[in-house]
Amino acid sequence: MQVATFLLLGLAVAGAAEEPRERLHGGVSVGVGSAYDAIGVRGELGTNHVGLFVGTGLLSTKGTNSAPGGGSVCFGGRWYSAVRRGWFASLNFTYTWSDWYTGDVVPGPNAPTTSDNLLTAGGIVGYRFMSSASVLFLELGAGALWYRHRSSADCGVGCGPTPPTQGPVTHGLFPDLIVGVGIDL
Repeated sequence: MQVATFLLLGLAVAGAAEEPRERLHGGVSVGVGSAYDAIGVRGELGTNHVGLFVGTGLLSTKGTNSAPGGGSVCFGGRWYSAVRRGWFASLNFTYTWSDWYTGDVVPGPNAPTTSDNLLTAGGIVGYRFMSSASVLFLELGAGALWYRHRSSADCGVGCGPTPPTQGPVTHGLFPDLIVGVGIDL
């Protein structure tokens, strides 16, 4: 029993000796999936095994009857099995918002609008391949998203003097795949 304990302790010390000291890392990447706001760019800041990211992309609820403004953002956190490489688990969130003109209203600065927004939350498991110089990477992952979409309200021509301010809400699950390339510094 003492020999087994000694061997396990020796392996733990040897594994810890190979691990570089903890330091701050930063990175920028482009890709597709919820970690990239559909198709976009994101920045990541973290330690050897944990990172936080924020980005923006093309996920949108805008359409032909959209008012000016709106936007989209993605954010989340990651855990890496090795130093910024190897297997990872990621929690990803996206939020996109826009305003829509109601019914047959002529668009303009004083025209009534209603909001449209989409929130997603999901989990990904994947693998990050790092170049031999430990700078360039490729990441692949798969998981699932929960979404909540509040559509804009539209009453057509029968709106009356007070148009609705909110539309119906839908929610459900959706598969999520990510592919990204970037630089880790």
